[in-house]
This record gives sequence, structure tokens and C-alpha cells, in this order.
Amino acid sequence: MREARAAARSAPASCAARSRPRRGSVVAKLDDVTIRDGWQGRGVGTAMLDALAARLRAEGATRIDTACHRDNAGAWRFYDRAGFRPLDEERIAKLI
Repeated sequence: MREARAAARSAPASCAARSRPRRGSVVAKLDDVTIRDGWQGRGVGTAMLDALAARLRAEGATRIDTACHRDNAGAWRFYDRAGFRPLDEERIAKLI
């Protein structure tokens, strides 16, 4: 895991922004997780998400939301192993 944490510092980073939904809890919005070829499968993404979750939890966040393309089976497996679960809601967007 030490190797993964060191690699996470040099790998492309995840981006999260906080927002406050109506219920008053803080929910983080995870934009993307990208790991360079050659580093995938070595725990880098898991180390980044674990560090991100710890920091967000310390800041009061209770949930991390993200989106994943339906046909990206590798990403779905990654997020599933990381503890993400589908929500019973649909994400909506306005294309401009």
C-alpha cells in the first residue's frame, strides 16, 4: 500500500467539490478518477479514494456521489470494490 500511496501523488488526481443538498448534509461530487496505464491494478485509485474519503469525512461529508458510463465495466468494478453503490435516482444535466 505504501507504493500505491506514493504513486497516487504522481498519478493524475481525482477532483471533488462539496455541495449542500436540502437535507443539510454535505455530499461530495467526484468528477473523475484517472490512473495512467501501467499503474492500474496496483492500488493507486483505491489509495486516492481512501485519502479523499478520509479528508471529506473530516470536513463533514457523509457521501461521495459520482457518475459512470453504463458500458464502462472496468470502472463499475472499481467503484463497486471501493464501496460505491447505485442510488435509486437518475442524474440529470442541461447540455449547453
